[in-house]
Amino acid sequence: MKQNTVADSSKLDLFEYDNFIIYLNDYFNYQKTRNPKFSWRYFAKRSNFNSHTVLFKILRGQSQLSLENALKIGKSLGFGKQEQEYFNTLILYNQSNDHVEKNGFLQHLKNLRPKDNIPAVQADQYAYFDKWYLQVLRELAVYAPWYGSFQRMGEFFDPPLSESQVKEGINTLIKLGLLKKRAGGKYAQTDEIISSKGLPSHVLKSTRTELILKAISAGDSLPVEMRHLSYCTFTVSRKKYLEMCWEIDELRQKFLAEANESKEGEAVYAFSVQLYPLSKHWIESTREN
Repeated sequence: MKQNTVADSSKLDLFEYDNFIIYLNDYFNYQKTRNPKFSWRYFAKRSNFNSHTVLFKILRGQSQLSLENALKIGKSLGFGKQEQEYFNTLILYNQSNDHVEKNGFLQHLKNLRPKDNIPAVQADQYAYFDKWYLQVLRELAVYAPWYGSFQRMGEFFDPPLSESQVKEGINTLIKLGLLKKRAGGKYAQTDEIISSKGLPSHVLKSTRTELILKAISAGDSLPVEMRHLSYCTFTVSRKKYLEMCWEIDELRQKFLAEANESKEGEAVYAFSVQLYPLSKHWIESTREN
């Protein structure tokens, strides 16, 4: 079976992926459409795995992928130096269970992505969602009593933001058209809202991860009356899960509308809800077996 692995792997943009298992499965499906005889057994053999079972367990999340085997896969796919480093970091990111460590790997992934990997029409969206504190600054600039002092505004953060970070952030928001300076040195929010809809997941991942880490920190450091953290577990169908997702989106929109209508404020809050499976779907598992 002849395979031009360099050309084949270039059909998929590795830098758009934030999960190496999804990437490899997409690669397999792509190859399968081109050649119905393509199999994991062949791919494992071409990647110099001792057994295709090892690769299969990795793809099912039952075993971890070592960097040694990652190099074998990269060679089989014809990765260049930057692609191989991205793939290796992606594996470390996916397989790490330490939140701080994962965030470090995530930042490295962002640095490795080509600058032109994001469509030009989304460049402004990327800039806004790339740094979590820009969304907070947009609120503080209008509502907080910072009296024109970037240092004072930075002190509303915990830990504080530097004066230079605040100044750069405010200038970025003005450049994006999300803030405008009024007479007397005060700021106002514009009507323009940049939505995250349609953005690649890796653009939002850093901010999402940072806010989840801050929720964990809030649970440890803030008194109960200053934060609300709760959870529950339950069993539902896929259909009910989708209905719940819709209801969560409705609630989020409701809170945003109420906040926009309110003329009073004392602090910037984050509203974050996670709904995800804690077990495999047993109907699908039964089918597989």
